[in-house]
Amino acid sequence: MKTYKSLSFCAEGETVCALGCFDGVHIGHVSIINEAKKVSRLLSLPAAVWSFAEPPKNYFSADKIPLLSSAAEKRSLMRGLGVDIFVSVKFDKSIASMSAPDFFENILLGQMKAKHLVCGFNYRFGKGGEGDTALLERLCAKHGIGISVMPPVELNGKAVSSSEIRALLLEGDIAQANRYLGRPYSVHAKVVDGQHLGRTLGFPTLNQSYPPKKLVVARGVYLSRVHINKKAFYGITNVGYRPTVGGAVLYAETNVFDFNDNAYGKTVTVELLEFIRAEKKFNSVELLSEQVHKDMALAKEMLKK
Repeated sequence: MKTYKSLSFCAEGETVCALGCFDGVHIGHVSIINEAKKVSRLLSLPAAVWSFAEPPKNYFSADKIPLLSSAAEKRSLMRGLGVDIFVSVKFDKSIASMSAPDFFENILLGQMKAKHLVCGFNYRFGKGGEGDTALLERLCAKHGIGISVMPPVELNGKAVSSSEIRALLLEGDIAQANRYLGRPYSVHAKVVDGQHLGRTLGFPTLNQSYPPKKLVVARGVYLSRVHINKKAFYGITNVGYRPTVGGAVLYAETNVFDFNDNAYGKTVTVELLEFIRAEKKFNSVELLSEQVHKDMALAKEMLKK
């Protein structure tokens, strides 16, 4: 997969291009990308994705929308989906001031050389979001370009969206959020040195500073699956500030079952599978240790089921 971040990029030839921000690359996004891949095979053209690095709202507002996927995670997911060309640009002044027709001609025709476009039913483009799918269809017809507008993907009668997934994660409904994502929500970060308190209390942990800009799930303890050195292990992960010991930094702190090697400095992926309990401040580290061992026992019972 070829990856580009600049508006100066120009495709070498015609493409089938999927459009969207694709934060989280959830099952609705996957339906759009799979359609682009299907059309690309029919036309014998590369399957391309043109997207923003962050939601455009983050350009206009100081109250930033937290991301469901980091740049590295999104790139990895696109590669896994079989995308040939992935363009992820920063939303800036030049994009914000571009009219819908100019965006179509400069970006989709000029940069991407689009022969066929694929987008979601609610796709907007151009200054102030003035362009909708109806306008995009008219512009495509005018220039002899194919277009596929994909309907919403629904689960249990509700449309899957990045905003709905964010709400579920903040509520601690990790299981439903994962169904919408089509995979477990994860923390992908380097293991850093901690206080070694867990080892002293009988449950050594891998500590990760929570990635900046990424949405912080409901603080608490989760059943997790941990990928280290291309191997998968289960464990429990606490996402929070460790209030019992006066912590001030947000960590994902994971006790990995059946793992005793040194992982400091390694980049590890921790997938959150089930919510066990909310974060709590205990009156002593002994009470904390007692609860953590209960959490571990419960997690192992959950795995048996």
